[in-house]
Amino acid sequence: MKKIYFLAFICAVLTAVFVYVYMHNTEKTVVYDSVEATDVVVANVDIPSNTLITQSMVKIEKIPNGATVPSYCSDIKSVVGMVATDKIIAGEQVSRSRLGAIGNATSVGLSYELPNGMRAITISVDTNSGVGGYIKTNDNIDIIQILAEKQSNGTTAQVPSYLCQKVKVIKVGTSDQNQVVAAQPQSTSSDGSTSSAQNQTVQSPSNYQSLTLLVTTKQALAINYALVTGQIRITLRPVTDSSSDNTTFSVPSK
Repeated sequence: MKKIYFLAFICAVLTAVFVYVYMHNTEKTVVYDSVEATDVVVANVDIPSNTLITQSMVKIEKIPNGATVPSYCSDIKSVVGMVATDKIIAGEQVSRSRLGAIGNATSVGLSYELPNGMRAITISVDTNSGVGGYIKTNDNIDIIQILAEKQSNGTTAQVPSYLCQKVKVIKVGTSDQNQVVAAQPQSTSSDGSTSSAQNQTVQSPSNYQSLTLLVTTKQALAINYALVTGQIRITLRPVTDSSSDNTTFSVPSK
């Protein structure tokens, strides 16, 4: 008789355990299903900083709404082709604040604006060598080098020649300046009416002291050589002029 009671007790305990486990799992499933989730782009692998993101590096996962990071990405297409500005660990949500776009230096730095194979170089200019302050970002310029050359008569002369042509200006040292012109005193017309002038804002040259240029590696070496051994001057090209000029200069004989 005692053996029967013992077996019944064991069966009751096991039944209670099974019921508890079943109810617990059912409750978890109900809770998880009731949580609203959002599609979020996460890293499929570790993505080092300054890496161009490809399709295989990211995937979409459902993330509960309250667990998403600020500025999260929800579309893989918006991530592929971007550059990771910081390391992104596998499984981590991808945030727009940690991505940079090639060709856009606004928020991430000038290096993102440079095409592959090109370099940025900065040269110092003054009013004379910098076209009086009238050069703007995205203008194209020619660079003239002035080097000392020995002449046939044994003398040395400063000879100018074209060093680089059609070079794009990607940055100027300072932003454009506007000048406020004071209004003139009120005037009286022939019919006796009076009018008062208002202050006028006019565009004045920029007061920059440097230009940052987009150049090839060969042009970068040539510009540095000219800066060390001689002088350089800048000429501003017309906005629609894409021609090359082979004009040379000969020192007048004395």
